[in-house]
Amino acid sequence: MITLNDDFKISGTTYESFAEAIKNMTEITHVKKVRNFNIEMLSAINGDSKDNVQFFFGLGQDSIEFFEKNYMLNKKYGVDVKNFGNDLVNELINTTQLMFYLPNEREKFIVSNWSMPSLTARASITGTNSVGMHGIIRNMHLAKGLLVDKAEEYSNIVYREVDGVKKIFAVMSPYYQHIPQTLLCEIIEKIISQNKMGRMEVREWNMSHDFTNVYLEFPDLTVDFPNSKMNSKELVPGILLATSDIGVSSIIVKTTYRKGRSILIDKEINFVHKTKNDAATILEKIDDEIFAEIRKLPETLISLIGKHILDYTKMDLTTEKDRFINREKIEAIINKLYSSDFKKVLKKTNYDALKEYIENEIHSDLEYTAFDIADIFMSIPERISGVNRYVLADLQALCGKIPYRVMPVIQSLNKPAEKITLI
Repeated sequence: MITLNDDFKISGTTYESFAEAIKNMTEITHVKKVRNFNIEMLSAINGDSKDNVQFFFGLGQDSIEFFEKNYMLNKKYGVDVKNFGNDLVNELINTTQLMFYLPNEREKFIVSNWSMPSLTARASITGTNSVGMHGIIRNMHLAKGLLVDKAEEYSNIVYREVDGVKKIFAVMSPYYQHIPQTLLCEIIEKIISQNKMGRMEVREWNMSHDFTNVYLEFPDLTVDFPNSKMNSKELVPGILLATSDIGVSSIIVKTTYRKGRSILIDKEINFVHKTKNDAATILEKIDDEIFAEIRKLPETLISLIGKHILDYTKMDLTTEKDRFINREKIEAIINKLYSSDFKKVLKKTNYDALKEYIENEIHSDLEYTAFDIADIFMSIPERISGVNRYVLADLQALCGKIPYRVMPVIQSLNKPAEKITLI
């Protein structure tokens, strides 16, 4: 069952359960276009409640203008919160302390914390404090930006309704094109019907109020690496479909490859919410940019097998000297690949710790191929824990690019130094 709590989340591993969850979420999701001067914001007065009535300051266009002249607020409302339930009331008081009221229609909406990024952007208020610092001062700032400065404009309010309780999860521009999450199911149904990639399996799906994703795999396209040093001998291609109907992200499609517990991302395409998109249009682009190249990364990996980073026929790795040369070369390649891109994604402590971990796993008495170097990086996602989903996705994308970069890096490090001629 879907609840309106901000921390709501569910997951599953079958297409049937995913389709059911999408259907339920879509049924409770609505978009209402409202002229801003028809909105009144209600800012909760912390600690002021009685007999299931919570008291709020009214922050409409007229009350904000009154405050600017008289330095006091002239409106106070009592809202019956009995039907909200204790969880939603406590969440409201401890987070946004904000409701929307439409006097002309006598509609009231709780404002979710998930709506803050879009609401502050809509009110032209920037800065992390505006998103995360709640209370009357911030709410007056929002009311001034949206209801006074932009009074004549329209906003699209994205809200969900359960048992008569309405909660806003985004306040978008009038150009926002709402795309129901059922579009993901339409895309998947077309993939199944066309059967271009063979069998399709839902490995995992996740849904919360801000974001929904589903991870599909195509086991018939699995590539085996029986002679590799990889812990897992298989690479399983797939795609990740993701969307947010509250504007957190566009529709996203990513090429994925699973190696053991690591997920790699190779290609990504996006579809913005300002353009009308349908399943056929999106699937056509998936065909052209994702499926057409889904074998590219496995083929690149196969080409790296057997390509040694040094001429080991001229070396004796039982000797300290040659082991030193071998380790020095491996570390140089890893350092070149473990570039500033990783530093941008990871905090310094994580960056240094991961680098040390990788270097500690180097065996200087083994003959390394370009494939082995790529495999070191392809194993990184499963070794990382305690990072948010955005950092993990960036790491998965970085590691997915490594197989294409290994040979150019090896060749650049093996390139003889240019001779300088003195004249």
